[in-house]
Amino acid sequence: IDFETTSRRVIALAISGVFALYLGAVFRGPHLPRLLMHTALIMAVGSLVMVFALPSIGVHQFDNAGLWRGLWYEKNQMGAMMVYGALASVAAAITSPPRRPLWLFSLALCIGLIVMTRSATSALALAVVLFGSATLAFMGRGPAATITAIWAGVTGVLLLGGFYLLAPDLLYEAIGKDPSLTGRTQIWAAVERASDKSPLLGYGFAAFWDIKSAPANWIRDQLQWVVPTAHNGWLDLKIQLGQIGVSLFAAVLVTALIAGVFRHRRLKDGSFAILFLAVYALTIMSESFILAYNSLPWVLAVAAMARVLGPAPQTQPAARPAA
Repeated sequence: IDFETTSRRVIALAISGVFALYLGAVFRGPHLPRLLMHTALIMAVGSLVMVFALPSIGVHQFDNAGLWRGLWYEKNQMGAMMVYGALASVAAAITSPPRRPLWLFSLALCIGLIVMTRSATSALALAVVLFGSATLAFMGRGPAATITAIWAGVTGVLLLGGFYLLAPDLLYEAIGKDPSLTGRTQIWAAVERASDKSPLLGYGFAAFWDIKSAPANWIRDQLQWVVPTAHNGWLDLKIQLGQIGVSLFAAVLVTALIAGVFRHRRLKDGSFAILFLAVYALTIMSESFILAYNSLPWVLAVAAMARVLGPAPQTQPAARPAA
């Protein structure tokens, strides 16, 4: 519906993608999580400065009053970045034991900032990081531990799914959300209705939510506020590229997750890549992080995919026995 906008945004997306492939290809082993950990530590300290020195900027004043947002425009953005910092800190602690006190300090600081955002999605993502790293470490003990972990994981997912089907209100209350997920379900229903008019190919990449977009303004008029995105990565991808785009991306993401399960030890990155993809798969359920140009979550996701799907890391050849 807007060829000019789509053409420009595709170029921006391609540049972000090339940078992501560079990160995944060049920063092998523990180097990428260490780089991200140092970056997150700087941003976490900067957020503390903003909260205490300039609370009018670092703390929400009207909507979400009292909740921390630090260096970011909105609390969920800070929560997401601190989850990535927590994951990088865990990976760095695993791969570099001599400097573990620094990594643990960074982890504690990131967790504290996540708590102060009160972001349910970030809290769930943090649980995935901590539980996932412990589970992968347990699976490293042998086949019996691997089978036990898989059984426990499948059982937990089934129990959670049954709990959601039988008592959804209790589940929403436990995570501090209302049944509409802060109005997200209304947006999702409206987006689904709009996507029915172009189900296979969508409305064009990065074109649907433009301020002049007629179908997007129809949704905004319906909901009586300026909706910026679908607040769901899958629905935003569907409204842009249709069912074909969703199917292609789902195939790539599932392939990367499966490859990461089998290759995470060989990457020697403290399970950073596979856990990041697991966190990413969770966060795109409520945030529009798929094919997002100039977006750190998307760049790191592509870098993680490049690590788990790329060529196997080179290993040192075995020494020849003496003649």
